Amino acid sequence: MAESRAGQAFITMLAGYQVYKAKSRSSPIDIARERTAQARSVNEIPAYYLSGGSAVKNLYVGNRIFYKYVPSSELDANVSNSVHRDVRGVFRSAGYTGDNILQSFFPNLTSKLKEDGNRIAIGSAAISTPSERMEAIGMPAGVERARQDAADPVDVIHEGRGYQVTFSPLTQADHHGLYGAGHKAMMDDFARYKNQNLTENELDDKRAKRALGYFRDRVSVFNRAMKQIQNIPVKGTMTAQDTSRLRRDILQAGGGRMKTFQGFQVENTRGFNKMAGNVTGYFNSSAANFVRTALGAQNFGAYSAGVTYTFPLSKSPADAYKFVHLGNFQLHSRAGFVQFNKRALRHSAVVEGHDSLSAQLAASLSGHTEQSVAANQFHAQVASEAKVAGDSTQYMKLMATNAAGARSRTRWYPSIDLVHANKQMSKFLKNQGIKTVERWFKRYTSKGDSKFSKALGRRRNFNVKGQQFWALPYLSFADYDERRFA
Repeated sequence: MAESRAGQAFITMLAGYQVYKAKSRSSPIDIARERTAQARSVNEIPAYYLSGGSAVKNLYVGNRIFYKYVPSSELDANVSNSVHRDVRGVFRSAGYTGDNILQSFFPNLTSKLKEDGNRIAIGSAAISTPSERMEAIGMPAGVERARQDAADPVDVIHEGRGYQVTFSPLTQADHHGLYGAGHKAMMDDFARYKNQNLTENELDDKRAKRALGYFRDRVSVFNRAMKQIQNIPVKGTMTAQDTSRLRRDILQAGGGRMKTFQGFQVENTRGFNKMAGNVTGYFNSSAANFVRTALGAQNFGAYSAGVTYTFPLSKSPADAYKFVHLGNFQLHSRAGFVQFNKRALRHSAVVEGHDSLSAQLAASLSGHTEQSVAANQFHAQVASEAKVAGDSTQYMKLMATNAAGARSRTRWYPSIDLVHANKQMSKFLKNQGIKTVERWFKRYTSKGDSKFSKALGRRRNFNVKGQQFWALPYLSFADYDERRFA
């Protein structure tokens, strides 16, 4: 039940060092804290500035992050490109580890890491959400995207059925076919239902059915748009080549590139805005993404059979652990035109779990509970994001990573050592450990207490072509609750 799930926790601890270059060796060092629902820090964190004026930026993995840094006004603003090119290589070879930082905050940790915990397969680095990591629970890996311009494959295939697993809730607009006046009308209805005399189950069921009605109206718009673009019906049985061709034509009709998709008006004779969902006939980028995913050649089999979409019901604490399943989104040929089969889209249900499929997966796997399914998938996701060395990770063991010196687009990774807390340790961290760290940090900011700074530890110095750089320590927690519910 939801109460027992709320008592569980899934936490990975991360620690290490990050690169900074101060304008002088006496420049001050401060401590900052960031809390985010994302997998990594979102704040702008400059490390130093190049001679041309552009900032070199840092990132940290985790969503509750405590780190030492150099204030931007005290950073070196004149680092040459030749020095910059060598910085990360020297930093990586220095081998700064985070075990001493973890030990400072949690002195009894070492004794708990004497016995190795269960191994977890990590899987593909391309996966962005825990619930898609099938290898972590001993199931076959999903299909990877064939080309950069190809459609993302169906997220999960379980017992022969396809599932598109979304992390963003039904209540959020502009994702997975949720957009525009139709979505706003659905949100207005959701608010109205709360003022009705409904039980919790009745309210959940009514919102799920309303979401189904929204998508039934949406596919009418999608179908008209697809028919408008196809123009001439196809003879014979629908093939993956037919859907793939339509996928390309939709892109052309909306402007030619998905990044700059302008959309187009769908011709209609009966007025879409008079439907129950109050949808309009404009086919925007959210609609295009939804439809083009279904039309991808490698998804032809799954969408021909029918795919279920899953959404968190909302971000409200009252709806934690509740997910709406809607199906089937099925493609078929109608009078020679590729269309969504509206008759197949008639199922809605509210499913409870740590995520949208955890209870379902646990029921079909021997040796797994719902807790272990969610834990393995989450820790595998964090291991991938932190660049753990090798193809597997392990509970309750200090894991080395290849993060130091790596770059994510315009931001640089720190060195990372991590520990995936097991069920008992995660519960301790949730109820006591992280609260203690927060309390120490608050005393540092309010009273100048040095305990927090001493626990993080001193800076490390390293030289690049005669110039001194600093490696400054940090402590971070990747908390699944923060990602799911914040």
